[in-house]
Amino acid sequence: KLNNGIGILTFSREKVLNALNEELLKEGLEFLRKQALNSELKVLVVTGKGTKSFIAGADIAELSKTDNEGGRRISRLGQNFMNSLSQFPRPVIAAINGFALGGGLEVAISADLRYASTKAKLGLPEVTLGLIPGYGGTQRLARLIGVGKASEYIFSGDMVNAEQALNDGLVQGVFEPDELIPAVRKIANKIASRAPLALQSAKRAINLGTQM
Repeated sequence: KLNNGIGILTFSREKVLNALNEELLKEGLEFLRKQALNSELKVLVVTGKGTKSFIAGADIAELSKTDNEGGRRISRLGQNFMNSLSQFPRPVIAAINGFALGGGLEVAISADLRYASTKAKLGLPEVTLGLIPGYGGTQRLARLIGVGKASEYIFSGDMVNAEQALNDGLVQGVFEPDELIPAVRKIANKIASRAPLALQSAKRAINLGTQM
């Protein structure tokens, strides 16, 4: 449902803190494919269901049951979703309402702008599981906050709070939990009032420039 051209994509697996499984990634890809063609959509907001979690990461229970080929398939699917989100033709804002860990943080850094709740915890803990961020996080985080700071996040696997994320340039603003969505809507409305073709061109130029 659109409100003044603002659409909200909510990851909704609240019982498992909105963890990303294969089904959710496929649904997300289909949603982005359809909405990319929706001329009425001006800004897309991405958030998580409930008050605890934005996206707590990939679904470890699902990954633990898969074989090598299944792991490669899910990794490609995750990468495709992050690429589709980062290349979405309209501005994308992540409203980080809680845990944004692993694949969840990779979703957030695939957005153009990030705003966090004071309760948010962010991090890439993959190395604690013998993995690396596999959905593009090693590339996007380094381009976003610099190689040294990104290496600190990735090598340590530590979580940071919203204030630290703000200091590191990972998020653009921090709000009290009940103020997060209203604040993000206000920012989205301002962006939506700007010239749509200029926004699309600016986003494309920013993305191309950071990949050179």
